[in-house]
Amino acid sequence: MTSICELSATTLARAIAKGELSSRDAVEAHLARIADRDPQLAAFVTVDAESARRAAEICDGASAPVGPLHGVPVAIKDLTDTAGLATTYGSVLFRDHVPAEDDLVVARLRRAGAVILGKTNTPEFGFGAVCTNKLCGPTRNPVDTALTSGGSSGGSAVAVAAGMVPLAHGTDFGGSVRTPASFCDVASIRPTPGRIPSPRRTCWPPTVSSPAALTISN
Repeated sequence: MTSICELSATTLARAIAKGELSSRDAVEAHLARIADRDPQLAAFVTVDAESARRAAEICDGASAPVGPLHGVPVAIKDLTDTAGLATTYGSVLFRDHVPAEDDLVVARLRRAGAVILGKTNTPEFGFGAVCTNKLCGPTRNPVDTALTSGGSSGGSAVAVAAGMVPLAHGTDFGGSVRTPASFCDVASIRPTPGRIPSPRRTCWPPTVSSPAALTISN
């Protein structure tokens, strides 16, 4: 029988929607995989297990799926704001930064039913082709830990490739999703700029120029 962590995001979403698998089981399986593999790979900066478990319980208690990602574990690149969950932008300057609001792409993922497991590694402010910073990393390639994951969405690509999540968010201005996806043997989508809105911000760091994208399992 295929492990839960080996299922694609679409297969997992269908199984949860049909009641063949609970969101809580999916979350627990992926949290266990994170605990097993992330110490060697450093894909995650923050794992929010308790909030993920609460969100999974809400999904499992719903009378019907709330959206296409109902109950599916998802990771968010640590360059993108998540309400109540530390967002460092890969910088020691924001080591203790906890946003009050979700970035629009995160809010839409939540509305689609996604369960946020945590935040994935990025070079400082997303600038760099190697996924490391003074807080976390380097993020290792899951095929050969002596090699790089690429960047800047290296944490998200590794999280998917290692089965720690079936789906992860990233940002890409000059290859930041496409490069690590190719290095880690997963598929990625980089939407046309403007396809996913980025509301204007008044605080640093401004990330409005980086279109949001999804790194997906193959």
